[in-house]
Amino acid sequence: MRTFPCWLCAFLCAFLFLPVAALAAADTALLATVSFYPDGSATIDDLQVTFAGIDQQSPLHLADGIRLVADGGTVYSSSVPVTFRLLSDPPRKMPTMTVTQHLPYPGNRGMLEVVRGGNVAASFDLRGLCDNDGFCRGFENGISCPADCEIRVPDTVCMPYPDGACDPDCAAGLDSDCLNKPVPVAETGSYLPLLFLGIVLLSILTLWLLKMPRR
Repeated sequence: MRTFPCWLCAFLCAFLFLPVAALAAADTALLATVSFYPDGSATIDDLQVTFAGIDQQSPLHLADGIRLVADGGTVYSSSVPVTFRLLSDPPRKMPTMTVTQHLPYPGNRGMLEVVRGGNVAASFDLRGLCDNDGFCRGFENGISCPADCEIRVPDTVCMPYPDGACDPDCAAGLDSDCLNKPVPVAETGSYLPLLFLGIVLLSILTLWLLKMPRR
């Protein structure tokens, strides 16, 4: 009788269930992409509510960085060492510096501020994460604005819950509602590496079973 080795069973279980477990353990975070410029200005390029861990905060004082203000006070701050010199040989100047950070999500309230030398260079009112106008656009997604962004609409956020709606942003196998349902052609490209890895694992398993001596 042929039996599975324990290490192979453990590997297959980890391959199938770890992505779901990691997603369940993640916090609700505000993913902010911010650009700094040599003239002292800054822009908020992207802002999405997602599932991820929160970056460690640090005091701003008079430095450059990102600040989250809500309920009458600063609830999060992160100092950013802004530099426009690329450490190459010879050193080169960069026209901009872009950083991405995971901030705590306080709900659709408060202000996100980008600070340059102690002064606010750019800001975004978090109420803009959901305007309830029936259109999913701007920085809205299914977490910050479920009224405007249905799960069936691609918004870069995977929500794999048994709610009867297949989320096209989830990788193959994460959302049980997507089983036996067609995935849009435009979304299948990101699944190819996982599909290839699955085929390789099945091939190795098949060869191993065929070469085992029969008892």
